[in-house]
Amino acid sequence: MGLQAAIDNGEAHDIALSDQLVRDRRVSTDAYCSTGSVRHAATRLHLHHSSVARRLENIGKRLGMELTTPSGLVRGQLALTAWRLRGPLPLP
Repeated sequence: MGLQAAIDNGEAHDIALSDQLVRDRRVSTDAYCSTGSVRHAATRLHLHHSSVARRLENIGKRLGMELTTPSGLVRGQLALTAWRLRGPLPLP
């Protein structure tokens, strides 16, 4: 099944959610997803690790997933990658 078919069937929820994620705190999320570590992301962003952790917690609540778990990290990475490849999508 292609990406457009998945979108049409409502199966691209993470991609659509990534639009919201990107609007909210793309820089923090991208830093975390690219490093895989709250502390490394904080160093990259010149922030305290608790500030980055709080941002990720708030983003996760809005998206309905916990970004700081291994599966949440993978979903975040995939959503950001899909967003970059596809471009913005409307929320289902």
